[in-house]
Amino acid sequence: MDKLVEKIDAFIAENEQNYIRDIQTLVRIKSIADPNTDVKPFGQGCRDVLDTALEMGKNMGFDTENYEYYCGSVSIGDKNKKDIAIWSHLDVVPEGDESDWAFPPYSGEFKDGYIFGRGCSDNKAAAVMALYILKFLKENNIPLNYQIKLMLGCSEETTMADTKYYLEHYKPNDLALIADTDFPVCYAEKGIYEANIEWNAEGTNLISFDGGLASNVVPDKAIVKLKNLNGITSLPDTEWVTPSIDGDIITLNCKGTSAHAAWPEGAQNAISSAASYLLANNLLDDKLIPIFTFIENAAGTCHGEAYGIAFEDEITGILTCNSGMLHLKDGVLTLNMNIRYPVSDTGEAITSGITNAVSASGGKLVWFNDNKGFAFDKNHPAVSMLTDIYNELTGENKEPYTMGGGTYARKLPNAISFGPGLGWPKLPMAPGHGGAHQPDEHYSIASFKMSLKIYILSILRLNEIEI
Repeated sequence: MDKLVEKIDAFIAENEQNYIRDIQTLVRIKSIADPNTDVKPFGQGCRDVLDTALEMGKNMGFDTENYEYYCGSVSIGDKNKKDIAIWSHLDVVPEGDESDWAFPPYSGEFKDGYIFGRGCSDNKAAAVMALYILKFLKENNIPLNYQIKLMLGCSEETTMADTKYYLEHYKPNDLALIADTDFPVCYAEKGIYEANIEWNAEGTNLISFDGGLASNVVPDKAIVKLKNLNGITSLPDTEWVTPSIDGDIITLNCKGTSAHAAWPEGAQNAISSAASYLLANNLLDDKLIPIFTFIENAAGTCHGEAYGIAFEDEITGILTCNSGMLHLKDGVLTLNMNIRYPVSDTGEAITSGITNAVSASGGKLVWFNDNKGFAFDKNHPAVSMLTDIYNELTGENKEPYTMGGGTYARKLPNAISFGPGLGWPKLPMAPGHGGAHQPDEHYSIASFKMSLKIYILSILRLNEIEI
């Protein structure tokens, strides 16, 4: 064991400049999945990043396959054997306002042991990590009882249509490790319920409302314009809202702190900032008051209280609810929401709760998508083995866990999530900065090295058991 770990450590040290370069290369490709683009299936950026990652694998001497640009694979070993797949994704969430970043979001800047850029931690470093797992196996001539694969998805952040296409056209993996969460093993995920609620705002004094960029991010900006009904000449600045008045037009620049929708606790939703300010300063006409009273409550709470859908179970914990976007278009005000619900809850109960709750303010549920959660057998030998390896190498004593985040594990059979996040401290930054889906997203190379070590040893151990 000690000699093996020494060999792994030496490999990681020898390849440091190479994997830093490879992470930077992928981060520098803007790869936001867009199913509505003319370049199918997810846009030119996703095509470019998949081509680049597959070329990296080919240059290392591995077999590669492009599954019609929905996803791709890099593999080593006999394709006629069962396979163990490590899934990562190459698509990213939008970067938001570039002025909020200390480094340009697609620069891949490397400084003081950290790589900066959209997608470095979620999830391009994981793709590079898996490439170097394969490289270790190849360079050390490890006899493989399974084919070992890196699977590269291209629409995880949107609809996960990549996995749907793959399962419809290709054989599922015999064991899939999803490298898109924290160590040790996540064996269950909450359901994800997305919805749009609409209100008729025609004939009101609201001119525009633009808040939020994505359903799965707590919004940190909202801009509101409305007619000045009462001839107001001054408005107070607050911690979250900066107003300006130009004749009969009032503009509010509203702030919040961003966070992932699965973990909204403690974040300040910019839509809530806007709604509270509009109501507190009597800026709305009568038709809008009940609408924004409801929105203030919905965006200002994060466990579904406004909809009467609060729920908690012992397996996956408490329901969370994020008001991710609010936009006015053609007289219609649309609120997009992102709910992570416990595995013993149901989408039907959530639909009923929302429908009843919004009706009093004149709103209606016009669209929803129910993405059910999953629970893997906690007693499967792979779960305990992977958890033990993590604890052995880190000196910790963690247990397998569940979460509200959504990974490919909910879409793929025979799948569990395993790292590569270590929960190590990030650089000190302003609230709402530094994490996945946030400005100044960054990734520690020290963390990468430890994750790579854990994964190499894990694959070697899995190679020795029956899956």
